[in-house]
Amino acid sequence: MTKGEKAPLQPLEQRLRDEQRRYEFALKAGNLGVFDWNLQADQLTFNPRLYEITGYAPTDFPQQLRYADWLALVHPDDDKNLPAQDEQPRIAGKEHHGPFKYRIRTRSGKYTWIEEERYSFVFDETRQVVHTIGIIKDIDGQVQGENRLREAFKRELALNHQLKQREEWYLFALQVGNLAVYDWYPQEDKTVFNTKLYELIGYEAGEFNPTFNQWLSLVHPEEQARFSERKHAYAPMASQPAVQVYRLQDRAGAYRWIEDQHMPLEWDADGRVTRVIGVIKNVDGEKRSADALSKLNKELRESENRWAYALEGSGDGVYEWKISTRQFYFSPRAKEIMGIDLGPEQDFTRFIGHVHPDLRSEFKANFEQSLRPPYHPFMMEVQVLDNARDYRWIMFRAKVVEVDDDNNPQRMVGTVTDLSDHKVIQKELTIYEEMIKQNQSAILFTSMDGTIEFLNDTAVDLLGYKQHEIIEKDIARLLPEPSAEHLLQEHYRSQQEFITQSGGRLLTQVVTSLIRQDGDPMGFVFNILDLTERKRLEDEVTALTMTKLEIELEMQRKQTEMIILVQENEKESIARELHDGVGQLLSLAKLQLEGLCSVLTPEQQKQCKSVQELLQHVTTDVKSLTSDLMPLSIRNLGLESAITSLLERYQAIRDKQVTIQCKINLDGFEPEQSWSMHIYRIAQEGVNNAMKYAHATSLSIILMKLKNSLHLMIEDNGKGFDVDEALNKQNSFGLKTMIERARLLNGKLLVSSTGRAGTTISLTIPLNAEVL
Repeated sequence: MTKGEKAPLQPLEQRLRDEQRRYEFALKAGNLGVFDWNLQADQLTFNPRLYEITGYAPTDFPQQLRYADWLALVHPDDDKNLPAQDEQPRIAGKEHHGPFKYRIRTRSGKYTWIEEERYSFVFDETRQVVHTIGIIKDIDGQVQGENRLREAFKRELALNHQLKQREEWYLFALQVGNLAVYDWYPQEDKTVFNTKLYELIGYEAGEFNPTFNQWLSLVHPEEQARFSERKHAYAPMASQPAVQVYRLQDRAGAYRWIEDQHMPLEWDADGRVTRVIGVIKNVDGEKRSADALSKLNKELRESENRWAYALEGSGDGVYEWKISTRQFYFSPRAKEIMGIDLGPEQDFTRFIGHVHPDLRSEFKANFEQSLRPPYHPFMMEVQVLDNARDYRWIMFRAKVVEVDDDNNPQRMVGTVTDLSDHKVIQKELTIYEEMIKQNQSAILFTSMDGTIEFLNDTAVDLLGYKQHEIIEKDIARLLPEPSAEHLLQEHYRSQQEFITQSGGRLLTQVVTSLIRQDGDPMGFVFNILDLTERKRLEDEVTALTMTKLEIELEMQRKQTEMIILVQENEKESIARELHDGVGQLLSLAKLQLEGLCSVLTPEQQKQCKSVQELLQHVTTDVKSLTSDLMPLSIRNLGLESAITSLLERYQAIRDKQVTIQCKINLDGFEPEQSWSMHIYRIAQEGVNNAMKYAHATSLSIILMKLKNSLHLMIEDNGKGFDVDEALNKQNSFGLKTMIERARLLNGKLLVSSTGRAGTTISLTIPLNAEVL
């Protein structure tokens, strides 16, 4: 369980502003092409870099550029790499699509390779995508380089195949005489060349028959020491050809790479070699190509190392999987992110055991799919169990980077990214959004110049506008005055009329606050409360006395308050009786048993010990019951301590069966004792229901004070229930009592529950001016 934290949650308005700045930055990015696609209007907008990549100018396209215009540029063979236009809006809830690699026809008529990724930012009320941002990267040079590398790799394979056939070359040379062949007689130190060998070294036939040392002088100085060793390298009766590759100088003085295969054919009576026959092959072109390929591979490895270092520097971890041995290698940063160490044998089976059981099958399926042609990149968010037995959210990415001759995968490299903080922020942001939606006041946010950037559902209902009709409009449009300067102040509170969409005038109470980011002003938040109905009711109350119904409601409220007070007093009385009476008797019985055990036989002592353990369980249960009936920590330490102690008791009872998260931020505010007791009882009832009836495995509690209200939210992932049906039951005292307690606090209690999404309980309590 995470105990309460004091740091305030990040305001939603600040995050929205950050997203806007990132979007503007993306549109100005100099190295990436960016397009903005409005799916509803089917309209595309390009940034300058995208025009540079395609070679077109804005005037080359229709005034309203549509998605079909872009598809017309796609290479016919690459249509399958892009999703169909009518399928795109149906990918509800998905924010990232791609990457897609395909070719685009440029203005010159040539095709160039690009890589596209799409991000969906705007959804309608049915979670259908209505607005998408796309990023285009020019990868034509990269693809061309990969093609050249594959061709070089094929040449290398062909060369290796030729090397395997060296024995066949030798026999063929002896038979046909089309290769450069020589006879060397070591005892006489003379050589005989065929015509082809003379042509190879640039001499006329019969013009040059060198000794061993003369031939050695033609060998490149860097290979002479190794070449000279062959003079004494023949073992007696050797029967296998030897191969040497070295550089030889021709008559013109130029060095070229040759392959020299030689084999002894004759020996004297003492076993000494008397005749050696050799075949010379010009491999200068192949050797230089192989050297170029080796250099390219070295550069690729260095590039991969630089890539790995860059990832480590950015905070990501790197891993490599050798598929043939099924062994992983994780970098130190990757191990740190995951919180696990698989030991020296980092095989796939041990690693997959750390993946959350609910995600394990999907992870394996996606991972294995990436190991099949055409080897698409693997990417998935997954929970990994660390050594502390806690789950961490990790983003895994991977790509096959090496295959064998049969196109079977041999090596995969990837990265791991820590998503734990991102998930926490995402959850807090969701809670903030829900609180803003449920807030009884209309919330509106503008930039520094008064441009409306956000308004909650209450504001939409109050003003009568739809979101798209008012966003990006000046707030002065809603006012009877021609200017809104009097509202755009750091601190402003006053009554203000607003003009609704239908043209009516709405009397409101407006509170304006200036929002800052890192000390710099970024916009204004308006809290708008409708005074129209309240003003009418105030006028009626001034003219009329309290009606009979109002009197009855007040009496009912007081009666309910009295019943709850009597219940609390009775619980306190029972708790004191348990503590002072039963608790003392249990303690006395425990002491007497301890004294009695010392004089009993060993067999009786075992029975006595069993009774002591049973007595200890009873004592623990009595203490827990006493704490539930009378939480003394509310009086002694306050509301925050009482709720924390409550959750600790449930955590101890359920052990690892449930994950409890708690965030409390009262900003120094402590409610009076009667308020604290009501809030505690509501929290206690909600937690007890989640554990006892819903069988939840995850529970989250947030208690926080905003500027003019106090909020409590309890959320679980257990088995939900029908709220209306529960309220209609005669014996549904728990839920009804929670509602009554909220009413006594002048608050609002909302209960939302479904069978698949668990239960959410939200309590909002307004604070008066004195409390503020």
